[in-house]
Amino acid sequence: MNLKAWRKNLQHHFVQINNIKISIYKNIQKNKPTAVLLHGFGGNYFGLTPLGYELSKKYSIIICDLPAHGKSSLHSFSSIDTYHSFYQDLISELKKINEIGLVVAHSFGCYLASDPKISNQIPTVLLNPVYDPSRSFLLGMKSSYNSSPLMILSNIPIFSPIKAVTLQKTWSLEASKNIYQNIFACQNSIKKLLAQKKTIPIALSNNAFKNKNNVKLAIIADNDTTVKPFQEKSFRTFFPSADFKIIKKSGHLLPMERPREIAEIIFKNIK
Repeated sequence: MNLKAWRKNLQHHFVQINNIKISIYKNIQKNKPTAVLLHGFGGNYFGLTPLGYELSKKYSIIICDLPAHGKSSLHSFSSIDTYHSFYQDLISELKKINEIGLVVAHSFGCYLASDPKISNQIPTVLLNPVYDPSRSFLLGMKSSYNSSPLMILSNIPIFSPIKAVTLQKTWSLEASKNIYQNIFACQNSIKKLLAQKKTIPIALSNNAFKNKNNVKLAIIADNDTTVKPFQEKSFRTFFPSADFKIIKKSGHLLPMERPREIAEIIFKNIK
């Protein structure tokens, strides 16, 4: 089965977390523990389907639309503590579907997945966590937070390919196809953009990654422009117990650029 067919066969439904309706896409296979996948800011489930497809060789898959993203409720969290509390409830609910053996999060989703309680219980892998943000990332986030018109204008469809070009660093047919299909699957309404805007303080917070987390592994692109150039000392400040792997000639859109390599690294390092 190829990626297109696998994506088409995903089962979609909703789970209720308190008063928040969360959209999930699942591929549950007999005798395979589940990998829960969490996307980044402004995304939805679609951008993680190439990685889900590769991981499905050894795992059942659940891909979530985060609050205010995809088909989930327009609910926002502005503090990391309330976001982590929601995440704990989400994992408890997803455990009712199938045993969870892995959490994989990308970019903004890493703030959620680094929750100390869950990362101590379930092997957790972060993809391009923005732990030491670059000046350009901070400027973009602050500008969007301070100006709703700018937040809306910078996310209209005509600018999406331009943004993708600045983030994409793997130039292959597969990577480009994944990224540009995702552009059209990820168009957000004004209401959704304004709800997402309310979560920006988490990205600007100094305590978004708490040093008590037990993240097992971080997979990092060597040319991710959202963070400063990788330095192990800085990395260890936020993830003291995590191993790390660097994927060369790749950028921030790592799950779409190099899904097969990510899956192979996870298979080798997470038992």
